[in-house]
Amino acid sequence: MIIFAMPGQGTCGPVPLDFMCENLPVFACYVAEAEEYFYNKKISVKKLLKKGKPENTKEEHISSFVFSVGLANEFISRGVIPDCIVGHSLGEISALCTAEAINYTNSLKFVYERASLMDNIEYSGAMAAVREDEEKLREIIAPYAEHVSIAALNGPKTSVISGRTAEVRKVEKILDLSSIRHKRLKVPFAAHSPAADTILSFIENAAPDITGELAYKVFSTVTGGKLESSELQKNFWRRHCRGTVLFAEALASARSYSKCAEDDITAVEFGVHRVLASGGLALFPKSKWYGACTMPSWEDGRSQEYCFAKGIENTLSSLKSHTSK
Repeated sequence: MIIFAMPGQGTCGPVPLDFMCENLPVFACYVAEAEEYFYNKKISVKKLLKKGKPENTKEEHISSFVFSVGLANEFISRGVIPDCIVGHSLGEISALCTAEAINYTNSLKFVYERASLMDNIEYSGAMAAVREDEEKLREIIAPYAEHVSIAALNGPKTSVISGRTAEVRKVEKILDLSSIRHKRLKVPFAAHSPAADTILSFIENAAPDITGELAYKVFSTVTGGKLESSELQKNFWRRHCRGTVLFAEALASARSYSKCAEDDITAVEFGVHRVLASGGLALFPKSKWYGACTMPSWEDGRSQEYCFAKGIENTLSSLKSHTSK
């Protein structure tokens, strides 16, 4: 089973864009279309991808979305067909666009409007990855539940908390006293936390039109199960923005649906950096998890172009080998 994993925020990095557009024609088309779409908004997608250091949620989400969808469709054009797609947070929009439930233009519009709403919130927020399971983590954050939420459940003892910075800091102190590992995430917005409550009705109003049935199976991190296009009502997008990201549950549902052995699971993650692999491998230790453009290890002294080219070549070769079995 081949899973396309579409990441959310936290995956940006500098991209050798000229090289990629010259050698990846489908990817280049998606970048060019996004560049044209955002021209009147005075946003250059090309500059965002080359820079790789977003200054706000808008820049982070646009660059992550365009990169993921463009590269996923490049892989599809080269014969790598996903058995299913799983998207993490923002990545669910990427998944639905790749699965042709939402067209690319409407997706760009929604990503832009959704991120703009987030950037306009006056809220000091933070997110942290925590090596603890859901039950124990809920006990720890309970005294701060008004301001802190579990943002994501990515795998066994692979979770994320999100909320107001002061309260997140208090939770981190408790984690330290309990010797529970945690790491503050470098993100522009405290996603899936009370920070989003004031914009949920606006996000519902901005919800994109659904263009048709899903071309590929999507296992939703909103519902945790196989998604049908009929579920994509306005309320879905409220839950998508505010609810816990059920990444581990969605992966488990995909495996259960396919009835495949654990060592027959191959996932490819469409971000500049791999951020979902740790959760996926914790859930399925015998699975294979590739980054679409990353080598197993970067080679010192090599150019960006070399590393991306080698990474994409290695991943495509591995996936095609899997498909031919």
